[in-house]
Amino acid sequence: MGKAKLILGLAVLAMAVVAGWPIASCELANLELREDLRDIAAQNAVRIGLAPRTRMSIFAAPSSAQPRSMRFSLSLSK
Repeated sequence: MGKAKLILGLAVLAMAVVAGWPIASCELANLELREDLRDIAAQNAVRIGLAPRTRMSIFAAPSSAQPRSMRFSLSLSK
């Protein structure tokens, strides 16, 4: 009788895991999406002038975003 209860308990636990996994994975993906959207929204504040630029955002900006007068080139001279 004890062995049957153990097998039945493990079967119920396995069914709960199988049924709960799709829900848990969707919730986890939703949390990650919210975090990514929050990060993207924070970056846009700098682009439209709502937040001041930090030193690291200056270095992270692509070079094409700078005006030509601000660009410089390194050349090797002999």
